Amino acid sequence: MKKKGGGKELDLKSNKCKIYDNRPLICRIDEMYGLFNKIWSREKFYSINAKACNEGLKTLMRISE
Repeated sequence: MKKKGGGKELDLKSNKCKIYDNRPLICRIDEMYGLFNKIWSREKFYSINAKACNEGLKTLMRISE
């Protein structure tokens, strides 16, 4: 049975994402937060990160049109 997040990179045997370990550090927000935890609270950092990711995705979508 598939769990949530059943994208195309889901390994059906382990039920884990096949690309997770290869994601850039900027995309691994818990690890990135360790670099910024003296500047922002976790909630503030997550908010900033989400905004940056969403803007980046919008830019990529415009470029690919």
